[in-house]
Order: sequence, then C-alpha cells, then structure tokens
Amino acid sequence: MRRLIALAVLGACQILFTPGAQAGFLFQAGPTWRFFSFSPQAEEDTPNYEGYGLELATGYSFGRIFDVAFLAQYTPGDLGAASLSGEDASLVLLGGQVGATLWKQGYFGVYGGTGYYNAVTRSGHDEIVKGNFNGPAIGATVGAVLGQPKGKHESSVRIQVYTERAWVTGRQTADGEIEKRTISSFGVGFLWVYNSLGGSAWESTVMGSFLDSLN
Repeated sequence: MRRLIALAVLGACQILFTPGAQAGFLFQAGPTWRFFSFSPQAEEDTPNYEGYGLELATGYSFGRIFDVAFLAQYTPGDLGAASLSGEDASLVLLGGQVGATLWKQGYFGVYGGTGYYNAVTRSGHDEIVKGNFNGPAIGATVGAVLGQPKGKHESSVRIQVYTERAWVTGRQTADGEIEKRTISSFGVGFLWVYNSLGGSAWESTVMGSFLDSLN
C-alpha cells in the first residue's frame, strides 16, 4: 500500500511540474456491487448487507494520469443476497478523491468524506442496526484500465475494487442513546471514464487567468 501511494505521489509531481502538462474535465460513472456491515458490539450479531449501487465523480484529470474529483457513492443494501428491488439499509459516501493511472493500465486511488447509514427496514429484524448514522469515512481502490483514450475527447473503462471504513454516530431510536459504530465495506465497480485533455497547457491557462485578473 505504501509503495502504491509513493508511486501515485511521484507520478502526480511529475505531471504537475512538467511543462506542457494538460488538464481536462473528468467525469466517471458506473454500477457497483458492494457489501457492508457494522462491527459487532459485545454479543451482537450484525448482518451483512449486499447491494447494487452507483458511483459518480467529477473533477479534473492532469495529463490523464493524476485525477482530483468530487465523489458520490450510493449502495442500497439487502439482507443476504443483493437484489434490484427494495432495500433494508442504504450506505452513502460523499466526499473527494485523488487517483493516479500507473503504467497506463493500472489505477490507484484514495478518497474520503462523510458516510451515511440509513436503516430503511426498522421492524421485523432484531439484528438490524436501526436509525440513521453518519461520520467520517475513508476508502481505497485499485483497478485496471480497459482501453486507452487517444484523442482529446475520448473515454475508457475501468474495473475497480474498493474497500472502505466509516466511523459513525447516531441513535437507533428517537430517544435512544448516542452510539459510536464502525462500518466496513468491500465492493467492485465497472466505471465509464471520460477525461478530455483540454485545449492548452493547464499551467498556462491558470497563469493567464491570474495575469488577466491583475489588469
């Protein structure tokens, strides 16, 4: 993990400080499969939730190597096997991410923000953690790039594997005690990625805007 982070940082520095490096608009979206669960407390038996969800991200890509984006993940979870209808609980992560494409085929990213858990099913299942919880969340992802965009406005596809953890607080009932809980999740995604190179070097554009503001 440390080696991957070091390579991502090194690649980012090379892109950010290389003359002529171009930045372009980044957008990625696609379906995900994820399972998540609370860490049990004492003798508690907490279930696993599985669900088919969605990931959206938008931001900038520098040289199609280093990405910075706002991120949204949504997973409707079902007890037991995932289904396309209904949900017993949902898991949402809103925040930001940075990522790097390594050797044109591999991808590594880290992200963080706020995680939200909502128990949709509030009765009939004693083992379900009820109520609404939220708190800081972090995650990491590795993936493989399928196909390489060659023009300025082309797209590619990535297969990604995710792992996340959230430290949340909330109440299971309106008058219940505040609880501190931990949620762990693991998932796989199939993302369509669009990142244009733009029409000019990004640092020239930024510098030009700065100079224009002085006039």
